[in-house]
Amino acid sequence: MNATFDSLTRNMTVARARHSATLLPDGHVLVAGGFVATSPATQSAELYDPSSSTWNATEDMADARSRHTATWLPSGKVLVVGGRSGSGLALATAELFDPVFAAWTAAGDLSVPRDSHTATLLADGRVLVTGGLSLGDGPDNPVEKSAEIYDPNTGTWSLIDHMSHARFGHTATLLADGTVIIAGGAGPRSDGVYTVTVEIYNPASGVWNNVNPMATPRGSHNAVLLLDGTVLVAGGLTLPVNTRHVTAESELFVPGMGRWIRTGHLNVPRGAAGFEACRLANGTVLVAGGRTATAELYDPQIGQWALTGSMAVSRSRPALTQLADGTVLVTGGENFSGAVASAEIYVP
Repeated sequence: MNATFDSLTRNMTVARARHSATLLPDGHVLVAGGFVATSPATQSAELYDPSSSTWNATEDMADARSRHTATWLPSGKVLVVGGRSGSGLALATAELFDPVFAAWTAAGDLSVPRDSHTATLLADGRVLVTGGLSLGDGPDNPVEKSAEIYDPNTGTWSLIDHMSHARFGHTATLLADGTVIIAGGAGPRSDGVYTVTVEIYNPASGVWNNVNPMATPRGSHNAVLLLDGTVLVAGGLTLPVNTRHVTAESELFVPGMGRWIRTGHLNVPRGAAGFEACRLANGTVLVAGGRTATAELYDPQIGQWALTGSMAVSRSRPALTQLADGTVLVTGGENFSGAVASAEIYVP
């Protein structure tokens, strides 16, 4: 079968972008929050049932939020963290969704309000949250270099040593050895100056270490752990400072060597308006969206990108979720018509 998008999947109950989408243990997908037509953030959440291709609204979150993170926990619950409120301010609140009861409960407050941050599930079940936009480290610096950890066993947040660099729009990827690599982003003054800097957090020692920089400055890019343990970083905004200046360059971080290697270029530069990526079951990587309906696949065996079937509509800031059967659910996003309610399935 040729790879294709199925445009017949039913629409979500709410048109949204900059939302989260999380695969649950029973195969359903939880979609929460996001930017909607009437507000920069919504409390609404809904569940996708892949067996019937239907959407059903579930209980609202306590807080309206977009640009938040959602992390599946080993308990089966989903931790939603921070984000931007309906009034445009960074949030310090966190919530847990319990799929058994289809209900939300409070999960304590972050030490620092933040949006456009990262959240990474660690090997021991805790969640590392880094950077983002907030109060920053001074009156002229709205970008955070702070980091904190959520412990689901105690339901508490704890600040840890901060990163070397303030950053938002960066990526955080769990490596095979349990450490977390943080790459790129913008900061410290939210002025669109993108960085090549990279650092690694060791949860066992609680120590940050700077490592070799990337070849290309970038933010709002994507990073995916490949089956061989290397990290693919692709696309993103780059220098000189210009919201339309995006890159098609990709590179690989090789943990055993601690260095970056250039790899194939994307066919379409992506990053100015948000694109998404996910690793497929066969080890290839799918990217889609970013002011375009196009999508492409990275083949790590040959280090090259190839265009694949296009989406039915152009999408910026959608969400990609790999389903239990290996297909990929693409939800929402925005285009020149505003927030998008449609969803479609990519069949590898």
